[in-house]
Amino acid sequence: MPGRSDALSEAVSLQHELYNRLADPQRFAEQVANATALPQAIIYQLADYYRETSESLKQLPTQQSLVLERFFDEVRNCHIVLHSPFGAQVNRAWGLALRKRFCRQFNFELQA
Repeated sequence: MPGRSDALSEAVSLQHELYNRLADPQRFAEQVANATALPQAIIYQLADYYRETSESLKQLPTQQSLVLERFFDEVRNCHIVLHSPFGAQVNRAWGLALRKRFCRQFNFELQA
Protein backbone atom coordinates (compact mmCIF):
# COMPACT_ATOMS: atom_id res chain seq x y z
CA MET A 1 0.00 0.00 0.00
CA PRO A 2 1.43 3.43 -0.89
CA GLY A 3 2.54 5.61 1.99
CA ARG A 4 1.34 9.03 2.92
CA SER A 5 2.96 11.95 1.10
CA ASP A 6 4.82 14.74 2.91
CA ALA A 7 2.03 17.18 2.01
CA LEU A 8 -0.61 14.94 3.51
CA SER A 9 1.58 14.39 6.57
CA GLU A 10 1.74 18.15 7.10
CA ALA A 11 -2.05 18.30 6.87
CA VAL A 12 -2.37 15.45 9.35
CA SER A 13 -0.13 17.33 11.78
CA LEU A 14 -2.88 19.94 11.99
CA GLN A 15 -5.00 17.40 13.85
CA HIS A 16 -3.66 18.61 17.20
CA GLU A 17 -4.85 22.13 16.47
CA LEU A 18 -8.21 20.82 15.30
CA TYR A 19 -8.55 18.58 18.33
CA ASN A 20 -8.11 21.56 20.65
CA ARG A 21 -11.28 23.01 19.12
CA LEU A 22 -13.41 19.94 19.87
CA ALA A 23 -14.45 21.22 23.28
CA ASP A 24 -16.91 23.42 21.37
CA PRO A 25 -18.28 21.24 18.52
CA GLN A 26 -20.10 24.17 16.90
CA ARG A 27 -16.93 26.29 16.83
CA PHE A 28 -14.99 23.31 15.46
CA ALA A 29 -17.57 22.80 12.69
CA GLU A 30 -17.58 26.49 11.76
CA GLN A 31 -13.79 26.79 11.62
CA VAL A 32 -13.33 23.62 9.58
CA ALA A 33 -16.17 24.67 7.25
CA ASN A 34 -14.50 28.06 6.73
CA ALA A 35 -11.12 26.46 6.02
CA THR A 36 -12.38 23.67 3.74
CA ALA A 37 -15.18 22.84 1.34
CA LEU A 38 -16.24 19.80 3.37
CA PRO A 39 -19.94 19.14 3.93
CA GLN A 40 -21.24 19.43 7.49
CA ALA A 41 -21.82 15.66 7.77
CA ILE A 42 -18.14 15.01 6.98
CA ILE A 43 -17.01 17.65 9.46
CA TYR A 44 -19.00 15.99 12.24
CA GLN A 45 -17.59 12.59 11.25
CA LEU A 46 -14.11 14.13 11.48
CA ALA A 47 -14.90 15.48 14.93
CA ASP A 48 -16.12 12.05 16.05
CA TYR A 49 -12.97 10.43 14.63
CA TYR A 50 -10.68 12.82 16.55
CA ARG A 51 -12.68 12.41 19.74
CA GLU A 52 -12.66 8.59 19.54
CA THR A 53 -8.94 8.51 18.68
CA SER A 54 -8.10 10.79 21.57
CA GLU A 55 -10.17 8.73 23.99
CA SER A 56 -8.53 5.52 22.80
CA LEU A 57 -4.91 6.76 22.71
CA LYS A 58 -5.24 9.39 25.50
CA GLN A 59 -3.62 11.93 23.17
CA LEU A 60 -3.16 12.55 19.47
CA PRO A 61 0.23 12.29 17.74
CA THR A 62 1.74 15.63 16.69
CA GLN A 63 5.03 16.93 15.32
CA GLN A 64 6.18 17.26 18.96
CA SER A 65 4.79 14.08 20.53
CA LEU A 66 4.40 10.61 19.12
CA VAL A 67 2.07 7.94 20.47
CA LEU A 68 3.15 4.35 20.99
CA GLU A 69 0.26 1.88 21.17
CA ARG A 70 0.41 -1.78 22.19
CA PHE A 71 -2.49 -4.13 21.69
CA PHE A 72 -3.23 -7.83 21.40
CA ASP A 73 -5.23 -9.35 18.57
CA GLU A 74 -7.82 -12.11 18.87
CA VAL A 75 -5.13 -14.85 18.97
CA ARG A 76 -3.15 -12.91 21.63
CA ASN A 77 -0.33 -11.79 19.32
CA CYS A 78 1.16 -8.52 20.52
CA HIS A 79 1.21 -5.57 18.10
CA ILE A 80 3.00 -2.26 18.60
CA VAL A 81 2.01 0.78 16.58
CA LEU A 82 3.97 4.02 16.52
CA HIS A 83 1.53 6.77 15.54
CA SER A 84 3.55 9.42 13.75
CA PRO A 85 2.60 12.29 11.44
CA PHE A 86 5.87 12.27 9.47
CA GLY A 87 4.96 10.36 6.30
CA ALA A 88 6.02 7.14 4.63
CA GLN A 89 9.73 7.75 4.20
CA VAL A 90 10.41 8.65 7.82
CA ASN A 91 8.02 6.04 9.19
CA ARG A 92 9.50 3.27 7.01
CA ALA A 93 13.03 4.13 8.18
CA TRP A 94 11.90 4.14 11.82
CA GLY A 95 10.12 0.83 11.34
CA LEU A 96 13.24 -0.83 9.94
CA ALA A 97 15.49 0.64 12.63
CA LEU A 98 13.14 -0.32 15.47
CA ARG A 99 12.67 -3.80 14.03
CA LYS A 100 16.43 -4.37 13.95
CA ARG A 101 16.83 -3.01 17.48
CA PHE A 102 14.07 -5.26 18.86
CA CYS A 103 15.44 -8.30 17.02
CA ARG A 104 18.93 -7.78 18.47
CA GLN A 105 17.77 -6.84 21.94
CA PHE A 106 15.20 -9.61 22.43
CA ASN A 107 16.63 -12.23 20.06
CA PHE A 108 13.50 -12.92 18.05
CA GLU A 109 12.25 -11.91 14.64
CA LEU A 110 9.67 -9.16 14.18
CA GLN A 111 7.82 -7.79 11.19
CA ALA A 112 7.74 -4.09 10.41
